[in-house]
Amino acid sequence: MNENAREIKIGKQYVENALATDFSDIAKYYFTRSESPSDHFWVVVDEHDRVFGTVGLLYSSDREGEVMRMYVDPTQHRKGLGSLLLNTLIDFARVEGYQRLFLTTLMSNRRAIAFYQQHGFDVPERYAKPDVDLELCKLGCDLSR
Repeated sequence: MNENAREIKIGKQYVENALATDFSDIAKYYFTRSESPSDHFWVVVDEHDRVFGTVGLLYSSDREGEVMRMYVDPTQHRKGLGSLLLNTLIDFARVEGYQRLFLTTLMSNRRAIAFYQQHGFDVPERYAKPDVDLELCKLGCDLSR
């Protein structure tokens, strides 16, 4: 199987997992975890309730948060919606006292990596996940600057 086909397969698995876990009950996963009262999730919809963008924040440990489910509908790319979502999350994280954010993405997703770096995330480091047979990377953002 070539790299592109593998990424599509993994992408489908990622979506299925998201739909079966946190997307199935956003309130449970992002708003009611007692160990993390500052988890949050944002959704941008149009007047017909069509979802154009999402992003979530989960408390990880020691004032560090994980950026989750960053998504912008392809029809909305390069219109500022991704920046609006990510900047909203970063501002919220600072107010909540987070000192660092991190996220994972595909190493081949150069466009996303460049986007995150434009928003203060550092150079990606390779990240291995035992159950995923793809090159992932982890990016971090120091909020104390």
